Amino acid sequence: MTPAIPSATLIANPLATMIRAGDLTPEALCPLPQHLDELVSANFASATLMLQRHRGSPLASFYKGNVAVEQEAHQLLTPLLQAFKLTRDGSASFDALALAYPGLIARIAVSGTPWDYPVAFLHLCRPSTLNYLQLHEALSATGAFSELELEHFAFFGHIEDEEIATVQQLVTDAPADALGRAYALAQQLATLEQVFWERMVVLCTAKGATSDRPS
Repeated sequence: MTPAIPSATLIANPLATMIRAGDLTPEALCPLPQHLDELVSANFASATLMLQRHRGSPLASFYKGNVAVEQEAHQLLTPLLQAFKLTRDGSASFDALALAYPGLIARIAVSGTPWDYPVAFLHLCRPSTLNYLQLHEALSATGAFSELELEHFAFFGHIEDEEIATVQQLVTDAPADALGRAYALAQQLATLEQVFWERMVVLCTAKGATSDRPS
């Protein structure tokens, strides 16, 4: 039987920390929804490919659910994009370091085993959820955003124990060699998720928003 996959250890969301401290104002956050939209769009494409590749595997139900999650997350981000007067017209430029995170997920989608992404989910789900929860709370406390505009963060800032247990059960019979490879990839993803949030701090500090949204 496969042992429980340990959770990654991520530091407190650095972007949330700066917002709470008043070091970043709401109008400076334009790079955040831009990059989140690109991240979720890429992850939806990756999820769709993984479902196609692993449709006949014991993990097909996981991949089907993952497609639905990424699709909903993309839709829920729309109000925040609109708040910053951003459009999905393909004209935005993106930070390559920040998008190394969805880039690795895309690589897993193209060439990974059926076990790779479920193991990554188990490794990252709790700390990643906490990252989104911290950011949701920090953004909400500014008073500059409606709950509808923050629904994307509320969506990813909550997870049920039953969902985690279900995925853990799905990887119970993973071969030892496949599990080792999957866990190594999961650790890389954890590092890249941390890099994503650190890059958001850099971008929001350096550029600020291009919208006229009031603080």
